[in-house]
Amino acid sequence: WDTATNELMETLAGSESETISVAFSPGNSKILASGGADGTIQLWKLADNEDAITRRTPMSAHEAPVNAVTFNNDGKILASASDDTTVKLWRVNDSKPISLEEIAIMEHGEDGEVKCVTFSNDGKRVASGGMSFGIKLWNVDTRTEIVFGNGQIGMVTGLAFHPDGSAIASCGEDGVVRLWSFADSQEPQLLTRHEGKTTRLS
Repeated sequence: WDTATNELMETLAGSESETISVAFSPGNSKILASGGADGTIQLWKLADNEDAITRRTPMSAHEAPVNAVTFNNDGKILASASDDTTVKLWRVNDSKPISLEEIAIMEHGEDGEVKCVTFSNDGKRVASGGMSFGIKLWNVDTRTEIVFGNGQIGMVTGLAFHPDGSAIASCGEDGVVRLWSFADSQEPQLLTRHEGKTTRLS
């Protein structure tokens, strides 16, 4: 969509299954990723003149629906979250042809399906949440895990880091937005309650 004219610019025909998530790369605004109900991830690249689009053949990325895809700030790493209980990290090759290389698998395991994933602004941490009712933090370089934020009541559906990385906000099925500080272990600050579940944060 053209945000200036509200006109439809292009319809991107992906796989035959439902497309669940999309994200533009902050490092290269011509790169778009999408995640599908069939467990695939697709990469799209706008041409320099923006009148043509190239698409990488859908790649089988997960064994269940891909609920979220997101890039780190330089666009070199893509994270994906899936109902197969994993978060995966992918190195993005934006040359021709555009492609993804799997570099890490981070397991939620028995904690269940993963519904959301986000990078900190510095790209050093990944946060994920889902059916486990908690938030998991991962060190991108070492892949080490820190269980954090077990006070969410119900499934976690959205996460967003504070710009300076000092806190993270979460939302979920209980309709409450919570703000968690990394500086202490106190209970989170409850920011607002929605009528019904809250699905996304930004």
